[in-house]
Amino acid sequence: MKTAYAQFILGIILVSAVVSSTMVVVAVGEQQPVTSIYLQADGYANVVEYLNVSSFIPVNVTLLGVPQGLTITYPNGGPVLYNLSADTVQILPSANSTIEINYFTISIILKNDVSWTANFTSASPVILYLPQEATLLYVNRQPTNISNQNGLLTLALPAGGWTVGYMLAAGKAPPPGYQIAEWVYWLIIVAAVAVVALLVIFLRRRHKAVRGGVGLNVADSQVLDYLKKRGGSALESEIRRDLIIPKTSEWRTIKRLERNGLVRVEKTNKENRVTLI
Repeated sequence: MKTAYAQFILGIILVSAVVSSTMVVVAVGEQQPVTSIYLQADGYANVVEYLNVSSFIPVNVTLLGVPQGLTITYPNGGPVLYNLSADTVQILPSANSTIEINYFTISIILKNDVSWTANFTSASPVILYLPQEATLLYVNRQPTNISNQNGLLTLALPAGGWTVGYMLAAGKAPPPGYQIAEWVYWLIIVAAVAVVALLVIFLRRRHKAVRGGVGLNVADSQVLDYLKKRGGSALESEIRRDLIIPKTSEWRTIKRLERNGLVRVEKTNKENRVTLI
């Protein structure tokens, strides 16, 4: 009887040990993310991290940099609830699953006129992909592995702090520290077109207003009417003679009309010919 009881107790202890070991393995596995960093030629880094989570157990994750365009999804593409504060995200899973954390960041990239540097600290191993045709210049520690995957120089890095210097291929690097989104370029173009359109409308209205008599004095109107009656053109001497106006007054009137774009003055046989526009 005592032997059976001892075997029963021993069995419970063994089962408990196996269950406890399994729980420890699962718990540790849930907190060991796999991280990939894709360095971009525009100065951003795309970070993709996979993490095992348990249903209704919140998980806090420190991101590698200040995120932009953060998405956290289940394998089927469904969104995972989260709270974001600076570079720390609290994930609120609703199912046991492996989730994807995907975001862009520019805060881990330092730039100068010659090279760029990725500077980050990761609690998990990292696969770092350099931009297309980039040249590796410096690594602060020994990588686990360096390879070429689909034309991208790839570094396998253990957990810890990393500083990786690299240089982009000639002609592919934008000015250091200078980031302009595509929509900004379109905004500038639209604004420029709008300014030109408004200027054209203003000049046309001004021209019509002047031709319609707005802003014209009596002498201006007399000269314009005279030119219309003469078929749109006459010599200055003919205008002075027929309208009986002094030469200086005529000169000022014609200059004013020319300045407003209403007439054109051309030299013809040592005389000026005035033509309506």
